[in-house]
Amino acid sequence: MNATTCDSPASLATLPFAEWTAAACFTALTPSRQCLSEALLFEVDDFRLCVMTDMPRLLQRLATYFRHCARLVALDTVPGGARLVHVLEAPALKDTSAAARLGIVPEAFVDWMPEPGKTRRKDAIIDLADGRLIHKVRTGMAFLRSNDHNLAFGPCEDNESQVINFLLNLHMSHLQQNDGLICHASALSKGDRAVAIAAFSGGGKSTTMVKALDNPEFDFISNDRLFLDRPGREGTLRARGVAKLPRINPGTMLHNPRLRPLLDPARIAGYEAMPQEALWDLEEKHDLIIEDVYGPGRIRASGELAAMVILNWTRGSEAPLEVREIEVSRSEALIRAVMKTPGPFHQQRDGRFVPNGASLDPAPYLERLAATRVLEVTGRVDFAALVENHLTPLLEA
Repeated sequence: MNATTCDSPASLATLPFAEWTAAACFTALTPSRQCLSEALLFEVDDFRLCVMTDMPRLLQRLATYFRHCARLVALDTVPGGARLVHVLEAPALKDTSAAARLGIVPEAFVDWMPEPGKTRRKDAIIDLADGRLIHKVRTGMAFLRSNDHNLAFGPCEDNESQVINFLLNLHMSHLQQNDGLICHASALSKGDRAVAIAAFSGGGKSTTMVKALDNPEFDFISNDRLFLDRPGREGTLRARGVAKLPRINPGTMLHNPRLRPLLDPARIAGYEAMPQEALWDLEEKHDLIIEDVYGPGRIRASGELAAMVILNWTRGSEAPLEVREIEVSRSEALIRAVMKTPGPFHQQRDGRFVPNGASLDPAPYLERLAATRVLEVTGRVDFAALVENHLTPLLEA
C-alpha cells in the first residue's frame, strides 16, 4: 500500500478510489450506526463468522435459514477469531446520501463481466487499495469486501437472499484461501463417502440431488458450489460444501411427492398445464429447507469424494440412459461443466481480488480430478434410474 493511501474518512472524496482503504470507507459509510446486542455466530469446521446488524427481524430470519450451522449469541460473548460482518439497512445505493457525498454512485462502478453463456448485468465493482465495493445493479444493494472490513449496506430486508449470498461468499473465500478449488457441482454423501454431480447450467443437478435425498441414508453437502481440497497422501479428495440451501424450480417440486406440497396450490394447475420444456426452463426459484422436508441431521459439511458425475444427457432424447467412466485428461470440454469463476466477492490469500474478465483455466481441475473417478451421463433424462442404478451404488460401495 503506498504512502498516499487514505486512512481518513473525511478526505476520501478528494482521492481516487484506488487510494481508499477499506477501513476508511467502512467508517464513512457507517457513522454512529448501532448494532443489536445479539449477533449470529456462523461456524463450519474452522470457519467462524459473526454477523452484526441493526435489524431484529432480518437477524431472526438469518438464524432460521442457517440454523444447521449458526446460532444467536450475545455480542459480548463472540469468541475470538470470528470474522466480523456488518449488515445495515439503508436506502438503495443511488438514494444513500452518505454514499453520494463520497462519489459512490452507480455510475462510478464498472460492470462485472458475466461468465460465458450469461448476459444479464448483475454486478458492478469499484476496486480500493485493499478492498472492493460491489454494487448489485437490480436491487441497489452495496457490499464492502476486504480481509478486515465486510459490510452489506442497503435495502437488506427486501433482499435477504443477497445478504445470505454475501455471507456464503465469505465462507467460499475462506475455503479457496485454504486451497479449495471451486466447482459448479452438487454433492451428497453416505457417511463420509461423497459423490459430486456437475452439469452445464440447467442440466438437472438440483433435481438429481433432491431425488437422491429421498433415501434417508443420504445427506446433503452442497447444491451449487463445491470445493475440492488438494489430494491427500493416498490421492483421495475431500469435497466441502457451503451452507447455501438448494434453490429449486417448480418443475422439480411438481414431480416430487415430498416437495409438491410446498407449491402454492392455486398455481399447481398452471404449472401442470405448461409444456414440459417450458416448465424445465422456468426460473422461479424456491428455497428448500432441508431439515423441514427431510428431517434433522441431513446436512454434512464435507465428505471424501468417490466420484464426480457429469450430467451430459439430452432432454427429449430416446436413447437409453448411459453412464460411463471417462479419462479426465482427454475430456477438457466436458470438465468445463465443473469449472466455476470465484466471482467479484472473492479475495485471495495475498489480498488481491479476482480481476474483472479473468478467464478460467481447466488445468487445475484436470490436475485435481486426475486420480478420481469421473463419470459422464448421456442419453435421455431419467432421474430415478440415475439415482437408483448409479448414484446409490457409488455411495454404498
